[in-house]
Amino acid sequence: MNQQEKNNWMRDKKILVVDDTEINVQLTKIYLKRTGIKGENIVVAIDWLDAVEKSTQALFDLILMDVNLPWINWSEASKIIKSNPKTSKIPIIGFTAADRYIDTENVFNDVIIRPINKEVFSVRLLEILNGQHIKN
Repeated sequence: MNQQEKNNWMRDKKILVVDDTEINVQLTKIYLKRTGIKGENIVVAIDWLDAVEKSTQALFDLILMDVNLPWINWSEASKIIKSNPKTSKIPIIGFTAADRYIDTENVFNDVIIRPINKEVFSVRLLEILNGQHIKN
């Protein structure tokens, strides 16, 4: 698949970005748009409650979630989303600024370390959305 085909395939994917830091949200949106996803298909949630609510309001193809959410542990938020039959199949990628990160709860399909490497991000996103990199 060449770059144009990838962008066309990605264009209509719906992504939920869960992050309470505005600069991280803006950077994530930039990277998502570079992969071909339309801006109107990127929805932002600022905390776990917003994420749980928005995840049931639309059919998302992917959730990108900061591992340092306020008020509730990221794994709890992910478990709530995964426990709902309407949202249980949505892959979740965790974001962290830690040098190394181990998903001991095994709730994320993948974890991406910040700062984001745009080439790695694009490849991993494509793999997960294409069902080739599914962990759980």
